[in-house]
Amino acid sequence: MIVLGIDIGSRYTHVYVMEIAKPKVDYVVEQISDPNTPTPKGLLKYALPTGTNKSEVAEQAFKEAIKQVNLKRSDVARIWATGRYGKLALFADHFIPDAVANTHGVLLKVRTAKTIIDVGAKGCRVIKISQDGRVLGLAVYEQGSAEIGMLHEQSAKLLGMTVQEMSDSALKSKKAIFKDNRYRIFDRSDVISLVHQNVPEEDIARAVYDAIAAKVMSVVDEVGLEDDVAIVGGMARNAAFVQALKQVTGKDIKEPHNPEFVCAFGAAVAAAAGTVDEKIRTKNARED
Repeated sequence: MIVLGIDIGSRYTHVYVMEIAKPKVDYVVEQISDPNTPTPKGLLKYALPTGTNKSEVAEQAFKEAIKQVNLKRSDVARIWATGRYGKLALFADHFIPDAVANTHGVLLKVRTAKTIIDVGAKGCRVIKISQDGRVLGLAVYEQGSAEIGMLHEQSAKLLGMTVQEMSDSALKSKKAIFKDNRYRIFDRSDVISLVHQNVPEEDIARAVYDAIAAKVMSVVDEVGLEDDVAIVGGMARNAAFVQALKQVTGKDIKEPHNPEFVCAFGAAVAAAAGTVDEKIRTKNARED
């Protein structure tokens, strides 16, 4: 049976096409109780920039994904959508909250996970989970000019670097100059000030990631942190940020393979089960 998960986010739309051995099997529960349970077979991962016409891009991503694996719409038994704009996937059979999708995706990659940190272009969310796939708590941070992606990109531009170059530079820093203050906005004006003070660029780059990690910790504080911790989303691929987050949390954070696809993968896993517990305890994180 073929199932498909589609995650429509602010920047990118991710699609995960998966083949399962039998319908209506809860892979999360079975793999936790029996590690020898066959893993679902991933057929394709596909991504497109979301753009402004999100519904149209979702349709395009879906069609291109199944085309690449020589499938027709009728070949796909279930399509489950998720993400910030997941409800715009009008062709989907069901919408699932991204916290639930992330839970199912992470538990097949990091079976001991109890906390998920999801950091993307429009802020972050921290999810407390049970090992049978339930969401026990959720805190979300989204805030105008302090959006993580905006701070990240603006800082790189001010330093005359790409985001990758800024990450590489930060890893060379030997001096921490950011003062841990989880409830103070660190923005482009701070970066400009540090540049004018002739602070070495690697230390400024590190300060940016330390500031982002501190902001993420302000969200973690809302629900608590319990081992094991997994990180997903686009920022999970940024080595300097992950290092900063490990330092501020004091945890050895697990990094699943292809972290930006975990949510789409989890939607596909949930679609394979056919029904999942979608109840969420939600707590909005403090806004500055």
